[in-house]
Amino acid sequence: MAKVTKRATKPVRTIAVVDGSNVMSKAKRFNPKTGEYEITRDWSIDLRKLYEYLTKSKGAKEVIFFGPYYPNNPGSQKLMAKIRAIGYHKRTITAVPHYKYEYDKNGKLNKILTSKGNVDAMIPVDLCLRVNEYEELLFLSGNGDFLYLLKKLQERKKIVRVYAFADVTSKSIKEHFKGDFVDLTALKNSLSYTKKPAD
Repeated sequence: MAKVTKRATKPVRTIAVVDGSNVMSKAKRFNPKTGEYEITRDWSIDLRKLYEYLTKSKGAKEVIFFGPYYPNNPGSQKLMAKIRAIGYHKRTITAVPHYKYEYDKNGKLNKILTSKGNVDAMIPVDLCLRVNEYEELLFLSGNGDFLYLLKKLQERKKIVRVYAFADVTSKSIKEHFKGDFVDLTALKNSLSYTKKPAD
């Protein structure tokens, strides 16, 4: 009887995409009693721990961080330098002046000047241009606008897993991915930022 030899299986190439605005922002909910938005999450993700989790625990060969860049903001400059030093591949868009409208607690609609850097268009373009470079995608965003993109990638036989905060994730994302959706809240002990004590 001929000896059956096992064929070597090609390792799956995994990449991770981090939607910085979605993953790093604090959860906010409007409180009708106070007329203000209140932060509902008491912890932040440590970017270094997240990178190590995605690369060492989940096997991502590349982690791409998408986010807005505010050139006149020292905090934004520091964040971009930190991301690059950790090992992320940085994809940013420079924020531009932007007006938003919000009601105050007296019911008055106010026009507020702020700035905005929208990366939502960059992510699909980049993933589609590189579609032949990966087999598995770890997608860190709960934005429902990306569901069409993720479904199309699955049609191309890509393995897609979504990581996001369940309380601010689109219902359609959670329903579609089910067992392939991971609530980042469950990873709090592994990913939370720990403030170092002062010397």
